[in-house]
Amino acid sequence: MTSYINSRIRRNRFSITRQKALLALFSILALCCFSSAAELKVQFRGVSENTVIEGETVTIELSLATADKLSNYPDFSVLNDDFYLGTQQTGFSSTYINGKFTARQSISLNLTPKRTGQIQIPSFTWSGFTSEPFKLTVVPLDSTTKQERSELAFMEYEISPKSGYVNSAIYVDRKFYYQVGVQLSSFMTVFPDLDDAIEVSILEATSSVVQRDGRTYNLLSDRYAIFPEKSGQVVIPSQRILLSAYPSNSRRRQLLNFHTEEQYIEVLSIPAEYPTDVPWFPSKDVSVTREFDQTDLTNIKLGDALKWNVKIMAVGAYSESFPEFQLNVPEQFKIFTDLPDRQNVLCEKQLCGILTLTTTLIPSESGILSLPEQKFVWWDIEKNQLQEAVLPSETFRVYPDPSSVDSAASQTGGDFLNNVNSTDSTGSANSEPSLIRTPFRLEDLPPWLIAIGLVLIFVLVLSITTLIGKSETLSKATAARSKSKLERHLLPRLKGQPPAEMKKKILNWLQDLYSINRVEAIRMLENDSDGKRILDALNRSIYNTNEEDIVIDADELKRVLRSLRPALRPKENFTVPGFDSN
Repeated sequence: MTSYINSRIRRNRFSITRQKALLALFSILALCCFSSAAELKVQFRGVSENTVIEGETVTIELSLATADKLSNYPDFSVLNDDFYLGTQQTGFSSTYINGKFTARQSISLNLTPKRTGQIQIPSFTWSGFTSEPFKLTVVPLDSTTKQERSELAFMEYEISPKSGYVNSAIYVDRKFYYQVGVQLSSFMTVFPDLDDAIEVSILEATSSVVQRDGRTYNLLSDRYAIFPEKSGQVVIPSQRILLSAYPSNSRRRQLLNFHTEEQYIEVLSIPAEYPTDVPWFPSKDVSVTREFDQTDLTNIKLGDALKWNVKIMAVGAYSESFPEFQLNVPEQFKIFTDLPDRQNVLCEKQLCGILTLTTTLIPSESGILSLPEQKFVWWDIEKNQLQEAVLPSETFRVYPDPSSVDSAASQTGGDFLNNVNSTDSTGSANSEPSLIRTPFRLEDLPPWLIAIGLVLIFVLVLSITTLIGKSETLSKATAARSKSKLERHLLPRLKGQPPAEMKKKILNWLQDLYSINRVEAIRMLENDSDGKRILDALNRSIYNTNEEDIVIDADELKRVLRSLRPALRPKENFTVPGFDSN
């Protein structure tokens, strides 16, 4: 029995030892597998025996699996000197098993050699792992194959004019031909960025099928306008286009690269005869028009706002390159200017820039007022000579405010009546002689009449004193009611109102309170420094569309309206239009 137990123990010990050995062996194998997976692998596709043919595209692929989190992608900029870098694709996956994190990531990049011969591809470092360098041999194409591939696709440029002035349009038509059966893997429809020039799309890319040299081609064409910003030379850089085709003697489709040729445009300097005191403005043709928002210019009253729109249209110009024009406005107008409105439109395949200057004019005096003619100097790029676009002068009559005219007429009438009732102190030579009267003497009156006169004088003085006291009391009550109405009705009604409505209610308030006309109410505000500041702020917000809505502090407005001291006395009873009497 004892021997049996001992044999069982030995057998169990052997089993445990075998399990430990198997576990160790498994750990070693897993470590080996992990170590091999942690290597940075580099593979090339489209390469036969480290050799590639000129113009063909190869793909480099890097793959890495590690238990650590991966860092940023490798830096491929070291390849820019020898290769055109194409599209880059990435793949990523991760697992988390039994508390262990494993990340697998791959990167593939299309490369096209820029030259023939042997090219050294350097090593790459990624998440602490480094790949081995690689040598690639680029075999040049033979002349026959080069000719065949040049017929697969080609680009033509049409540039008009061949040279142009600064800020004037130079049009570039691009036409890209590629044979039917050739597929475009990439095509740069966006015009390349140019140094010291602005490029504007005129016609988007359109496709068609055409016959050329006995072959059928797909045609992609577009049109751009270039506006040079300085004289010298503008370079349209070469563009890379990736094609997919079956080269001769090949049964598989290959990626082929096509590169356009650089184009050069000469940019002329500003002519010496162009005046130095006016901004440079080149164009094929310039027209200037104007319009007023008001349809009736025969009934303009003092204080009315006129919106004046001046539109400048230039053929072959870009509105963003227009100079800053200043309109000539006389001092009889207050002006509020909007930001210029710039637009670009197509005029028979040419770009036309439109600049609209909007100015609000407010006449500050009545009578015959004139807007002088406006001159715009520009350079004719076709005739190479100086030109002027002239906007004729505009004259119109400004009438006084009607209420102001009525007030003036009433004053004139009163003066006329006083003049009529006045008499000539010298009299007339043919006037009848007056009766001779004895001088009046107080002692000639009877005593009872003198006593009655004294009593009447006393009663008159007492009545006048009483009336003056009542008038002062009534004025104080009126001022109190005015203050109450100001705080209860006017100020609450101004909250949330647009600036034009706020100005109207304030002027109506002053007109009704002091029995004055609108012009006198405006002048009352302008004569007070704080009132003028509030009125100017309201005008800017009303007549300048780019000004933000004004917000007036109620306490400040209350203080300003109470501080006004016109020559006229307030009425005892008044109501403000648009407000109830309660």
